[in-house]
Amino acid sequence: MLVEEILQAAAQSIGYAGFLWFILRFPQNKRQPQWQVAERSTPLVALAFFVIQASVYLNAFGVHTQGMVTLWIALGFVFYAFILFVLINRIRSQTELDRPRLQWVFCGCAIGMPPILLGQAIAIVAPSSLEGVVYLLNALSAVLPLTMYYAVRRYRVMDVTFVVTRRITLLLTWFIFGVLFALLAEALILRVRAFGVVWGAEIVAVVLASIFFESVHEGMNRVADRVLFPTFHRAARAFRTAAAKFASEANFDEISRVITETPFKELRLASAAVFIADSSHGFVRRAQSGWSVHCTSLLEPNDSVVRQALDKCRIRIDEGAQQSFPGGKGVPVAGIALLDNGIPAGVAYYSGHDDGSLISTDEYDILSELVEAAAEAYGRARRRALQSEITELRKRLGEAPGV
Repeated sequence: MLVEEILQAAAQSIGYAGFLWFILRFPQNKRQPQWQVAERSTPLVALAFFVIQASVYLNAFGVHTQGMVTLWIALGFVFYAFILFVLINRIRSQTELDRPRLQWVFCGCAIGMPPILLGQAIAIVAPSSLEGVVYLLNALSAVLPLTMYYAVRRYRVMDVTFVVTRRITLLLTWFIFGVLFALLAEALILRVRAFGVVWGAEIVAVVLASIFFESVHEGMNRVADRVLFPTFHRAARAFRTAAAKFASEANFDEISRVITETPFKELRLASAAVFIADSSHGFVRRAQSGWSVHCTSLLEPNDSVVRQALDKCRIRIDEGAQQSFPGGKGVPVAGIALLDNGIPAGVAYYSGHDDGSLISTDEYDILSELVEAAAEAYGRARRRALQSEITELRKRLGEAPGV
């Protein structure tokens, strides 16, 4: 048993040192001059953690180790504070593309490391009486590896501020109103009992309180969402206004311009473009924002980026692609097909934000709604144009001699 604990202490110590090394070098795996001392001290960090943690297990030989336990717990939280300090300083010096990835690492450490440290401390101080708490803390610590995996695997990531803050906001409003609802329901039950009302009235009181708080909770969520995320809701309103105007719009170029310039401006994208189906040329670029004159203006129906958009996949530009696309932050990451009765009428391409972060799922949804409205407008405009041609052709046939 003692050998197992010593080996565990060694593995954890190496893990602490390796994690510090990762924090100092991610995402480019380059040595930073201002952190050279910290990087060279990683063996000492491993040694310190091993010696202190291994000393804790000497209590099996009758040695008093309470002081070492306190020191080991304190050292863990000092390490946690240093990790956050390093990340905060390194985030400021990153490029626009790398900064969001390091922000994900910071959030993972800030949320996931405390449960790990607390769980280790409880496992030593009270291993049996608080076993359930340790399991809960271990579950919460899963945030750390998940965020690390996402940051490492994805070259570009979604804005962590938008993703985390929006979900936490809704969770907090739910929790606050859940507590208030429980208190109100309890107060109503006590009041009903005080007046000697029958048992069924308690159920009625709880149901009425539930309906009231559900409506207030939904309103609170909407208010909090709009106050904390004005850019998203401003874009959603602009998209709805643009979609409403499509009902009377018959100009292909104007529709194309709206579904490129509006998202580009309102969501602060790095690039946007629309390619419209042409019977003789494939898909021709009709409008763009953030695309240079050197970028491709023609896509073939069998091009991979066209198939990806039709399949609603995340856009991946092939290294061997013959076409030229915007690079860096402007590279397309989302493609949305304009379908007119199931037939591809065009394809809209959108990049991530101009700060280098990807568009979120919510932003993709409102973009899809805008493009869907544009596709319907394209269909109406095409049918109107075709009807005009038919009418004109009939008129000419009627005026032709001998007809």
